[in-house]
Amino acid sequence: MFKITTIYLLGGLGLLLSACGTKSDIQSNQIPATGARVKFVHAVVDGPTVNVFANDTKLNGTALAYGTSFPTEYSALMPGQTTLKVSTVASGTVAETAVLTAPVALEADKYYSVVAAGTAAAPVGFIIDDDQTVANPKKNYIRVLNLLSTGQSVDLAIASGTPATVTTPVTNLAYKGVSAYVEVDPNAAASPYSLQIRSTGTTTAIGTALSFNTLNQGRKYTLVVRGAVGRTGTAAPTLFTYTVK
Repeated sequence: MFKITTIYLLGGLGLLLSACGTKSDIQSNQIPATGARVKFVHAVVDGPTVNVFANDTKLNGTALAYGTSFPTEYSALMPGQTTLKVSTVASGTVAETAVLTAPVALEADKYYSVVAAGTAAAPVGFIIDDDQTVANPKKNYIRVLNLLSTGQSVDLAIASGTPATVTTPVTNLAYKGVSAYVEVDPNAAASPYSLQIRSTGTTTAIGTALSFNTLNQGRKYTLVVRGAVGRTGTAAPTLFTYTVK
């Protein structure tokens, strides 16, 4: 089990995670946290299944397992002071236990992802800005979030067309880092992009390439790489996406 307790950062939400009495590091990749709409990403390798609450009101239906982002859109929370809480799921005689409690000053029309990452033995928590603005409404946008618990920096390679042309628009993205958005054209299922995460400076793939296509325009997505290099099963490196806009 991992434990997350609260600290305060200037302007917003602070997350301090600890396990077995050992404090872990803290990171904030955000503009001052005033988000009124929140998405939760559970990427703590070997972490427990959890529920998410706002002021003790449960936000999710089905409990959230490792590798889950919730909700598909965002949880709309009232502006003002709100306490976000993440708890383990009660089972049999084992009571529900709060593993994250964080007070947040909320402002209307702001969007953030609240991320739990690392491992059960050394978890980390941080929040990132989910900016909803789109530079070109006829394009789509993809950013990378590196949650590899083993700490490797990564590159993003995108293959498209026939024969395939490969570009590497994101390079040397550090663990817990989030890249700038990469602009891509809408594309059909018959000609998907192949999104591949690579070990920095190499062509060595981390996880299996992800096929990506959408004919929608003006959408923004986060490509997450999570897991642990060298592990197998559910902890193996895996790529998934969630929608920002």
